[in-house]
Amino acid sequence: LDAVSSNVASNPLMRLSFTVLDSASNLSTAFDDLQTKAANGQIDSINIDPSDTDPITLTADQIGSDSKAIAKLASGTAVKIDDTAQNILDNIADVKLLKANSGVTLTVAPNDSSPPDLTVANMKDIMFVTDSTLGSFTYNIADHIGNIIKEATSDANGIIAGAAAVTASETDPVNLTHDQVTLLSGLSNMTMPTYYNEV
Repeated sequence: LDAVSSNVASNPLMRLSFTVLDSASNLSTAFDDLQTKAANGQIDSINIDPSDTDPITLTADQIGSDSKAIAKLASGTAVKIDDTAQNILDNIADVKLLKANSGVTLTVAPNDSSPPDLTVANMKDIMFVTDSTLGSFTYNIADHIGNIIKEATSDANGIIAGAAAVTASETDPVNLTHDQVTLLSGLSNMTMPTYYNEV
């Protein structure tokens, strides 16, 4: 595509656009460049070679910055977001939009090397875009004690039970009822607040 584009660049009457067909690996590596070409109207469609079963692998911020190229992906294209949980959260609006795009098969894979500290709301966002399939992703919950209690009461999403560690973010003493103390004390991964008043 680069070679052909440079050859016709000097002819203003020539307007060429192409269907790009390549391996998922090559498309992943060149995706930012494909964004430029898509923005210039040089690309009609981007396709993974049918013999290749791998997805196009992108970072979370590319979902927004390379939106023109993403719009050119052929229907059914497999895309994998391989990034840290924080970067996924920083770009969660764009990731959710892509998730809603029925033309793309999206996999989101947090790749943190050590468990990040996340709030309950953070984990709900990540679980939403990963279809609750987190694989080997490990995380800690660090949140306000009220949010922890509210989620732990039923833990319908398994967020509290699945955390490597659960800690309250408050630094001042907190008031807890007897039932709340019993609930939190029963969590094997919970570090109880250093100071709390049982009321």
